[in-house]
Amino acid sequence: MVCIICGFGQAPDQGMYLLRASIIDVGNNNFNFHRAKANYFAYGIDFTDSKATSRFSNGKNAADFLAEKLGLPSPKPYLSFINKADIDDELLKGVNYASGGAGILNSTYKGYCIPFDKQVNYFSEVVRVISRQIGPEKTEKHIGAKISLRIRRRRLQFDPEKYVSELINTLRQQFKDICNLGAHKFIIRSTGAQGRMPILRSKTETGACDEDANALAMLCNKKLASLMEELNSEYHNFCYSFFNMYNAYGGRN
Repeated sequence: MVCIICGFGQAPDQGMYLLRASIIDVGNNNFNFHRAKANYFAYGIDFTDSKATSRFSNGKNAADFLAEKLGLPSPKPYLSFINKADIDDELLKGVNYASGGAGILNSTYKGYCIPFDKQVNYFSEVVRVISRQIGPEKTEKHIGAKISLRIRRRRLQFDPEKYVSELINTLRQQFKDICNLGAHKFIIRSTGAQGRMPILRSKTETGACDEDANALAMLCNKKLASLMEELNSEYHNFCYSFFNMYNAYGGRN
């Protein structure tokens, strides 16, 4: 899974533009999809009035906490703007494109979420609307975006090397598409020690960590770091920080 958080913070109208999956989804999956929803108990049990808010959380999610930290409103789901008039001012306040279940590959949960490529297309459409509204120069300043990225392992039925290479190659083009829209400041968060997840530990004989999953996480992180170095050399204004979540949460190299 990749989680991308874009913050447009230089112009008078500030907002966040968020892309990826369930960690920041605030309701897109409610509009078009039959599964992968979070609109029932016990989701939202710690939210206002203990009501489900379509967030895959017991309360606020990462998008809400980041918005609070920046003093910004938590963006509304992109699909909530469809077929509505006079939304230009709303778009300046931010948009959330995230969709629970979305992965790097469009085949992930196909038909039940907004794939990442389509999220990038939606993002591009909004950038064009903003450009018409405030002009190309201000829009370019807006899109000095901060991006947080995370890759999460899924159970594999084929060669891990080939699978990770496919992920990174797909991610490379997706990043280039975003860079070509003007984004150039990135915060990269690597994947954690996935083998420590309870669902994977429950499948080992002793309840120990799934070391195959941890090895795959480290492989993803290694190739992700190399990709960032590659993009840094290709784009002259590409700037990024790399947060090693694997080490931060007690994984071993």
